[in-house]
Amino acid sequence: SLARGGHRKSIMVTGAMGRRPSEGVGMAARADIAEDDGSSLESDWAQVAHLLKDARMQVSALRFPLVRSMFLALITREQQQRFVRACSKDLSFNAAQVSKLCEDRPEMAVEIICSLFPSVRGRSSQLLLLCGVPPAGMQAA
Repeated sequence: SLARGGHRKSIMVTGAMGRRPSEGVGMAARADIAEDDGSSLESDWAQVAHLLKDARMQVSALRFPLVRSMFLALITREQQQRFVRACSKDLSFNAAQVSKLCEDRPEMAVEIICSLFPSVRGRSSQLLLLCGVPPAGMQAA
């Protein structure tokens, strides 16, 4: 997906301990960047979306009770917030799983949805979650 008349640059990211992938350690990530007359950048956003989707580990139906029990075992609100933020960075949920976490801690429902929203796969699932969030400045009934 290069622009016409553009220049192609490759960026190689080294693996663990600064070694190149050819040295046997680490995994290389290669990003192609296209420059058009040195001013505008274009990249393959479909590939970026695919990489981001695969960056998180999907929580299966068999593993969700384990994640849920860890969440329920936390006592303080600060512990619960840290857990939700950590999950949002590494795990991928479906709408039903996030809804169940919200049912378990209704006082944190808005925080849970806001934190886990990017980690929910699928736009329709994300929109389904937004139905449970009250508009800004309004209290939930």
